[in-house]
Amino acid sequence: MSRWVCTFDRALVYEGDDGEGRFCPAHGTPLTEESEQAPEPTPPPEPPAERPAERPAEPVAEPAAERPAGPAAERPAERLDEPAEVEPRACLYCDTPVPHASNTRCLTCHRPLDGPAVLVLRFAGGETVEVERDGTVLLGRALASPAEKALRDSGRVSREHATAGVDGEGRAWVRDERSLNGTFVNGEEVTPGVPRPLRDGDKVRLGDRETVAVRLAPPSAPDG
Repeated sequence: MSRWVCTFDRALVYEGDDGEGRFCPAHGTPLTEESEQAPEPTPPPEPPAERPAERPAEPVAEPAAERPAGPAAERPAERLDEPAEVEPRACLYCDTPVPHASNTRCLTCHRPLDGPAVLVLRFAGGETVEVERDGTVLLGRALASPAEKALRDSGRVSREHATAGVDGEGRAWVRDERSLNGTFVNGEEVTPGVPRPLRDGDKVRLGDRETVAVRLAPPSAPDG
């Protein structure tokens, strides 16, 4: 006697010789003879292999900057504590160098080194014009010039011929204001627009005739 198995539920088995062409009474599916080999079930897919954990990227050190070759590489580093060069000190009256910082009087003219100078300009007619520290004066035939009276009849002098002054350190100077006939100190022409230092006893010439004597003196003592 043959055994017949439900193709839907293989646990349902029927016996008989006439099972061929019959159907399972429980599910209505065809019956197959038990001797027939059932298809092998498909094996389940294998799980994917685990990927190893990624290691974090290690930081890459930047290459050290290359030192330039040649003389620039051999130059020593500058020291920030080195004192700046100081301009040599000189007498404001005669320009004699001061050998020691402790000196209080010039070794040549014996005048005080620390006292501010007053610039005194004496014109040929006897008129004088004084310029104190941090002050300036216009030299020319313009009415605004303190020297207008002394120069009004000088046709070779421009209306705004030159400027004289004393800076904050007590140093006197004269500057040509691009005059027509030039400005001269001790016979040497002054570059227009550039201050020219003045020393006690210098001679300033405006144009080709008017000569002005230069004198540097301490300020007048206050009254009383």
